[in-house]
Amino acid sequence: MVHYIRYLRTPQVKNASKKALEISAVAAVTTDLGDSFLAQDLTLVARVVDATENGEVLCLAEVEWKSHSRATKIDISCPSKFMERLVTLHVSTRDSVSATLTSKSPAVVDIWSSTFHLKLKAKAEPLVERRLQSHGRVPVRIWEETGDSIARHIWDASLGCLIYLRSCFENPEETSLPVLRELLTSNKSQRLRVLEVGAGCGIFGIAVSQARKCEVFLTDLEDAQDIMQVNVDCAKPAAGSSLQRQVLEWGEDLDSLKDTKFDLVLVCDCIYNPESSVLLVRTLTQISEHNPKLLIFVAFKRRHDADDVFFSSLQKTRLRVIEQGFINLPHVMTDHDVAEPRIETFVYQA
Repeated sequence: MVHYIRYLRTPQVKNASKKALEISAVAAVTTDLGDSFLAQDLTLVARVVDATENGEVLCLAEVEWKSHSRATKIDISCPSKFMERLVTLHVSTRDSVSATLTSKSPAVVDIWSSTFHLKLKAKAEPLVERRLQSHGRVPVRIWEETGDSIARHIWDASLGCLIYLRSCFENPEETSLPVLRELLTSNKSQRLRVLEVGAGCGIFGIAVSQARKCEVFLTDLEDAQDIMQVNVDCAKPAAGSSLQRQVLEWGEDLDSLKDTKFDLVLVCDCIYNPESSVLLVRTLTQISEHNPKLLIFVAFKRRHDADDVFFSSLQKTRLRVIEQGFINLPHVMTDHDVAEPRIETFVYQA
């Protein structure tokens, strides 16, 4: 499984003296849905990093994650000469996934806290950042909430989609789904029009906007709009690209989107709920009626039999599979895995 370092308690300055400032946080190493924890020992590296552009590491400490733990405390001492500096706490493994994002990447995704000042009782806000290198020099920077809402976290399929996107541009001969790959990588001067449904944090749509010239619409329920806006604000779209967000409830009229012609719809880890899957199929069918050459890319991690409701509903429409494949995920094999984890992918067209 892919595992993610998460803050159960965001960093705060607990003590301050003439010699040192003591920073404390609580972290876990868990799966995307937080339903299991890393079942092996692991050394984590906590770094207090200057939040200005120079990114100087002011101090660091190693922390041991023990097999079958549910949490680990991070305590790090920082010299008092750095008092009042604006910093972030970065926690990673010794070989962080941020360096390169491929199917052979390390399988534990690192984390950056929101910024806080080095002064007594200062505390980071309950937002955390992932910095993931997909295609291009600029990392995909995605903010998540530290709460329990699954709409405001990244999921495994999003990580797989970034791996696929990087492969399309850098290793096309090794990449599956040639029709989709051609659409993503060819005619780069043409402005591709992309709609992501159930976007959550917006990670895949933002990555596409940074990889090539395109117009991307990120859509989800009202509940996800705040975190989506945070990520739109810190995105670095390619020259000629644009990003916008809006509320879209599946199964309802698409008046706000009828006047926009789309080339591609992204559906990433959205089919876990059978009731909403039926509504999603209705929405995809409506969108395809206004966009006859539209490609619909579906990527998901199979979690239970209810996933099949989406596909059985699609079979009753005019949409047909034109190609399918899978994306290998970076992983640590655990007792919870019966096979190496991967993301299943399908491309539909009317």
